[in-house]
Amino acid sequence: MKTYRYARPYAAFILVGAPLLVAIFGWMLVQPLLPGPLDPFLAETFWLFGPMAAALVLTGIAAIVDVFNGRFVIDEDRVYTVSVIFRRELLFNEILGFSVDDRYITIKPAHRNRKKITISLYYADSHEIIQWLADRYPDLDMESATQEDEDIISVSRGWSQEERETRLGKAVQIVRVLNISAIISAIWYFFVPVMREWALSGVILTPLAAVAAVKWSGGLIRYNERKYSVLPHVFFALLFPCMSICLRSIFDYELIEYNSAWRIILPVLGVLLMAVFSGISGFRFSKPVHYVEAAVIAAFFLAYSFGTVTALNAAFDRSAPVEYRAVVTGKRISSGKTTSYYLELSPWGPRTEKKEVLVSSGQYEEYDEGDELTVLTQNGFFGIQWFRLK
Repeated sequence: MKTYRYARPYAAFILVGAPLLVAIFGWMLVQPLLPGPLDPFLAETFWLFGPMAAALVLTGIAAIVDVFNGRFVIDEDRVYTVSVIFRRELLFNEILGFSVDDRYITIKPAHRNRKKITISLYYADSHEIIQWLADRYPDLDMESATQEDEDIISVSRGWSQEERETRLGKAVQIVRVLNISAIISAIWYFFVPVMREWALSGVILTPLAAVAAVKWSGGLIRYNERKYSVLPHVFFALLFPCMSICLRSIFDYELIEYNSAWRIILPVLGVLLMAVFSGISGFRFSKPVHYVEAAVIAAFFLAYSFGTVTALNAAFDRSAPVEYRAVVTGKRISSGKTTSYYLELSPWGPRTEKKEVLVSSGQYEEYDEGDELTVLTQNGFFGIQWFRLK
């Protein structure tokens, strides 16, 4: 019998990082229960980000427990794994084969009534586990590679070998351009304030072009990468622009209230998801992991919808600004992975109670408690009222 546990460097990393994860997102969960003003963005969106924070706290706690309790064991006639929640085992004659990705070794059962066993590659001497399996069972990743070949033949039925290679080559070139353009425009829009209108066009159009490319390819382009697959993917063309425009919109545009924003964001999201998942989508939905991949892509487009609607609402706003006067009643710096600066303002215009606003470090230093400042509000291109400090 041989037992495998997490390698010491990884265990040390978890025991340092997981408590920080629990502390950061646990603080986010308890903030609404504490006395004092609540961050306006958090107050309006807690119904969305609260469950995510709770999930991350539970993940951190589970990771800590797993460091001490998790193990994989090769016994005389069976293998089994012990994790936070369950213990799973397979007799040697119940194993169909195995697969390896960039994070896990998966031992798959021959019968559907048995559960697969998943082993982290962060276990010490995990290469021994892979070698032990390879000496006794087939590598099912190779079968997946064969399935990819069959997929190409299926979507390209009626094409000659030369035409198939030509179209696949074009697909690879298109994906390369999309991914590079996405990374450049995302970095430009997030970090460089020069000619930001061009960068905004890039982060908005690149994800749409990625969806169009998947549809145009007829199955030759996928949304995400798959091991041993020769098919190109547009994952980076979605990840970088969606995150860039979402975070930049949170930092740059203060909304007076978020309900009117969600009434537009959610329909936009619905249309995008219909476009993504209808027809030829690049998703098989034959395994649980495929549903996880689809959920990740949907999360990208949620971020994209929020950022795009908020950014365009301000960029195309031609309404006349309305000025209000407010007094700085408090200041606060929030330090975590990033440093955020807040000014608490007295009631003004549509806001009938004190609320904090997110400001730049320069604005934070410019105003002291008791100072009076000007707030400019506009109606927004989509009717979503927003404001900025003059």
